[in-house]
Amino acid sequence: MDSLSRSSAGTAPQKPPGKPPRGTVVRGVLVPERRFTPWAGLYFAGFVCLPFLAFCLALDLLLYFLFRHAFDSCYALLCLLD
Repeated sequence: MDSLSRSSAGTAPQKPPGKPPRGTVVRGVLVPERRFTPWAGLYFAGFVCLPFLAFCLALDLLLYFLFRHAFDSCYALLCLLD
């Protein structure tokens, strides 16, 4: 007997070739691949987008008052509202 037939003796029959499972096998357990979930979208919005927008709003208001009162000039579109 050659080594190929001896190594496959006593093992479970192999699945026919087809679509491989999606993910990685770790210690015999199939771990699903990463995917974008609704919770990931909420965390991204809450911890990345909203703080960035709040920072931009604060910076915009700071620059508006700085230009308006310190330099007595118009700053962006907010001057059109007066």
